[in-house]
Amino acid sequence: SDVYKRQEYMGIINILFFEKVFLKMEEKQKYSHEEVHAYSSLINTMLLNEQGLEDYLPLDTESENLFERLEDGVLIARLIHKINPEIIDLRALNTKKPLNIFKKKENLNLIISASKSTGAVVVGMFPEVFLEQIKYMELGLIWQLLKIWILSQINLKDCPYLVRLLKEGEDLTDLLKLTPDELLIRWFNYHLEQAGSERRIKNLSEDVKDGECYAILLNQLSPHKCKLDDAMSKTGDDRAAVVIQQSHKVGAASFTQPHLYRQRCCRMGYCY
Repeated sequence: SDVYKRQEYMGIINILFFEKVFLKMEEKQKYSHEEVHAYSSLINTMLLNEQGLEDYLPLDTESENLFERLEDGVLIARLIHKINPEIIDLRALNTKKPLNIFKKKENLNLIISASKSTGAVVVGMFPEVFLEQIKYMELGLIWQLLKIWILSQINLKDCPYLVRLLKEGEDLTDLLKLTPDELLIRWFNYHLEQAGSERRIKNLSEDVKDGECYAILLNQLSPHKCKLDDAMSKTGDDRAAVVIQQSHKVGAASFTQPHLYRQRCCRMGYCY
């Protein structure tokens, strides 16, 4: 009958709908070991001289002990405090070990609330995300906090030479209106232009995956240490490896690996 047919159709639609939802969830849950490696390296650098983190640092960049160290909320609290000390009062943390589940949840609720104050999106974040190690969600929050910290250092106070980025007809107020992301891209393009290159970038993923723009940038920053021909004579991962080696020569720590930024991994581009 029509009723049974309608029910059958609805059943098929429901199956297709849930299949689509679960496939999307499965796709979101994917993450790479290289991503964990990069974040662990960056956290080690970011909190290098912080006191009271002997039980947490250094993170092992070759394993995934990052997730174990996030479980009680203390490490994330210190990241947030590094971004803005006024957002979180470290005295409110439970730090005396061993911490029971209730103390851990208190810490985690505190850092979730504090993360929101930094500007991070915390929709769907609960203590169970860390206690049960829902890794893709943990990495999502960690990346937001790391990006906020990275971009917070791009400002006129800390980088007065950014005034050179003013375009014709602009004044300082126009530069101050730009977001840190926009300033970073403009700074990159400024050096490409100074090098006489026709290349320009709009992002730190697709536009830099071949390594050419990075090679030009490094050559502009340190022409003696970063020979352009050394990088441009190579292709693919070989060029990427040269670029990363050159970044070390100018004192820039590299938190990514050659094949990652060639795969248009924008997060790794920011770390780099």
